[in-house]
Amino acid sequence: LLPDLHKTNGRVVVLSSALHKSVAIDPGFDFDNVHSEKSYSLFATYSQAKLANCMFAIELQRRLSEAGSRITVNVVHPGCVRTEVTRNMPFFMRWGDWLASPMMKWLQKTGPEGAYCTVFAATAKEMAGIGGKYLFHCQLESFSQAAQDEKKNRKLWELSSALTDLEKEE
Repeated sequence: LLPDLHKTNGRVVVLSSALHKSVAIDPGFDFDNVHSEKSYSLFATYSQAKLANCMFAIELQRRLSEAGSRITVNVVHPGCVRTEVTRNMPFFMRWGDWLASPMMKWLQKTGPEGAYCTVFAATAKEMAGIGGKYLFHCQLESFSQAAQDEKKNRKLWELSSALTDLEKEE
């Protein structure tokens, strides 16, 4: 996609979550348990995946900026959106979701509401030329300290490249 994005000074929007800041993954990305093969915890694994999204976006923006590209990369936390996220979870989680749903529907966003910040990051004039940022409710927020570790971001990029055979194409 990069050649087409270069033609239009495109924008890349990566979805993440505020859970990338979770203390469950402190002090950062666990390179010794990348695939959760040593231990698995639903929320810790989700948090680590969302931290990886942030790390990837920051590293991609750094690489593009270093190369003189005008492509921008930003991260969006859509908020708590009413989805079928529990559909493949254990019964007690689906049951809990069902019990809480009458109250949660007042707190959760609809699909279109959840997509709003993503569309904003991808199209808003205010975001033209702005990259390497984290947005929530269309406002700039801060990344976790763990997401801003340049050495670990590069290490994750290299690991991802190796796992996807990307380095063979570069």
